[in-house]
Amino acid sequence: MRIPPPDLLARLDPSAFNLANAPHASLAHPDPDELGLDQGRRSFLRAAAGAAAAGFLPPANSAMVFNTDVGSEPAKEDAPAPQAVEEGKAELVLPQAPRQQAMRRLAIGEIPGDFWERPRELHLQRQGTSERMRIVYWRDGKLVPEGYWAACNLLRDVKAKMMTYMDPAVLDILRGILGYYEAWNWNYPIIITSGYRTVGTNNGLKSEGAAKNSMHLYGRAVDLYMQRIPVAHLGQLGMHFQRGGVGFYPQRGFVHLDTGRLRSWKG
Repeated sequence: MRIPPPDLLARLDPSAFNLANAPHASLAHPDPDELGLDQGRRSFLRAAAGAAAAGFLPPANSAMVFNTDVGSEPAKEDAPAPQAVEEGKAELVLPQAPRQQAMRRLAIGEIPGDFWERPRELHLQRQGTSERMRIVYWRDGKLVPEGYWAACNLLRDVKAKMMTYMDPAVLDILRGILGYYEAWNWNYPIIITSGYRTVGTNNGLKSEGAAKNSMHLYGRAVDLYMQRIPVAHLGQLGMHFQRGGVGFYPQRGFVHLDTGRLRSWKG
């Protein structure tokens, strides 16, 4: 499998691959009605019941922050990235829409002009647990409840066993990263080291540089890496989207991306 080139190419046309053009990109805390549900938040939770029964999602309740216990050992937040993805992990595959066919064959590295209009698929793995999933969270102009909920669960605070509504724009950033590498036939998952954090978990990471008012507390940040992709390259791509903060942590093997104000730093 070909490794993508080390720099971002001119094919990253801002008009075709710009997060500002992605509908719902600025929706910080989705109203259940915005998810295409007809009976509010409880209907949204019931829509995830099938996945919950399989052990991937928590039981339905009406709280904004949810307890969850998936029966796995807590992962150490922001741990150094391993050199290779472990094989044989459990994988959740939710129903997907058929992929739209391009009018012509795309060149290697080319991003389709209708990228943000296509179903938005995520291929994610959570470091330290057995979770790996490929889901569609947005299709036909709206969030897909089952896919969105599954993503929120994977991005939970593993240590505290709590989850919350994630900013859909965070998912769009993840989708954009995957879309770029998929264009180069690099089809590995994004590996998440940290998503949503409770105050307690975040306070426990202050010695490692966690900010007191971290975007992780609001479901607006992720720390991640990809197999054999340099942190510098992932960070470059994050900065291309101009959607929020980008933190480079090359010594620890991950990049931080959030939907706060535009800024960048090196940890």
